[in-house]
Amino acid sequence: MKIRNGATIAAAAIAVLAFTSCSSGTEAESGGGSSDKVVIKAAWVPTVHSTHWAVTNQFIEDENVQIKLSPFKTNNEMMVAMQGNSIDMMPMGYNNTISALDRGDVNYKYVAGISEGGTRILVRNGVDIDSWEDVRGKTVGTAQGSTQYQQLVLAAQSHGIDIEQDTDFVNIGSAPDMVLALMNGDVDVVSIWEPSASEAIAREFGHEVPAISDTFYDDAWRVNSGLAVSNKFIEEHPKAVESVLAAFEKAKDKVNSDKEFWVDEFMKLSSSDPDILKRAIENVSAVSAVDPGDVKAIAKSLHGIGIVSEDYSDRLDDYFVGGGNQ
Repeated sequence: MKIRNGATIAAAAIAVLAFTSCSSGTEAESGGGSSDKVVIKAAWVPTVHSTHWAVTNQFIEDENVQIKLSPFKTNNEMMVAMQGNSIDMMPMGYNNTISALDRGDVNYKYVAGISEGGTRILVRNGVDIDSWEDVRGKTVGTAQGSTQYQQLVLAAQSHGIDIEQDTDFVNIGSAPDMVLALMNGDVDVVSIWEPSASEAIAREFGHEVPAISDTFYDDAWRVNSGLAVSNKFIEEHPKAVESVLAAFEKAKDKVNSDKEFWVDEFMKLSSSDPDILKRAIENVSAVSAVDPGDVKAIAKSLHGIGIVSEDYSDRLDDYFVGGGNQ
């Protein structure tokens, strides 16, 4: 089964998994009896835009399927755990997967989208910046190699600025540290994710510049992460993955239709201010579908700015359930 350009992964994944489970018989034939409980070792980095993944277990109807969720600090840590077969399912940035292909193959496939948006370029209050050109010569910080770093490099380059050569770049490993750097006057500009971005605005440490924020996603990608499952788990438990995807769709619909639920559930999982979270969720989109063409465009962009050594866009079908030759 090959996905046509413009089709979305989530629907195709469910169809393929249903076919796989029918073809392979019961879950017992692939390592677990049909009445045995399947406990999914799941991971996430606590971010507001993946809240619907964190609450998916609430919406699973199959009593024999359970998600056991563990928090990680970074996508890179999750990827190491996945490659070591320590986890079964995780949200993962498409750019992280593309970058990983420079080091070799990965042992998972995407079965759904998770989020779009979530990045803000913030200027420290009191710093005179009104355009991209004003960023030249300033101290700029973000987590090197992160989604926000790659988006920043791509957007700045489209305006004639090389982040490494035309600014005083500072590698800041976490979003809370970026907030502190703004507060302490250690940086002039940060590329930062939610909800820390909204916290910095609310505490008046930083602000958005319309000439930058209004054009940011014209040059960088908005689609950013998807739900990935290990190849081993897909092979052994296709029905369980199908049950999770059905629940994930309901969780996505719930957070999008009930923003109070979205805020309340994230607060249970990560200490946050509700007013800051309300601002943050206006800057993100919780999704379950993704157009593979959008992910291929990221691969081309990363190759174009030298993040990866080759254009992996033609290989990406192999890393989507339903996207390659099934």
